[in-house]
Amino acid sequence: MFRLRSAEEIKKAVSFYNVGPAQTPGLIVERIRNTDRFCLGAAQAVVAINATPQALTFADPAFRQQPLLLHPVQAFSQDAVVRGSKFQKSTGTFTIPARTTAVFIEPCFGPR
Repeated sequence: MFRLRSAEEIKKAVSFYNVGPAQTPGLIVERIRNTDRFCLGAAQAVVAINATPQALTFADPAFRQQPLLLHPVQAFSQDAVVRGSKFQKSTGTFTIPARTTAVFIEPCFGPR
C-alpha cells in the first residue's frame, strides 16, 4: 500500500483528514486503502503523525466502527511511547503521544 505506482492509484487510495481551518496544528492523518482485489496484510492503513510536544486526540466519523489496530511492529515495540498510541473504535478517536508517528491497520487475508 505504501508503494503506489501512479498518480491514479494514489488518487484512488489516499485521503487526508484533519484538514481545513479547524484542523489541529502539528497533526497529519492519512488513510491509505488497499484497492487490490486480493489483500494480504492490511485492508487499510491510517498513519497519524503528531509533531507537537504534547499528546493529541483526533476523531472523525469516517473512522467509527473501523477495525483498526496499532501495527504489530509498533504494538510490540520496545518503545513505550509509541505503544501508547490508541484507537477507540466506538468513537473513531485516535490518541497519539507527543512527537510520534503511529500506524494503525485493518488486517485482512485473502480475497475481499
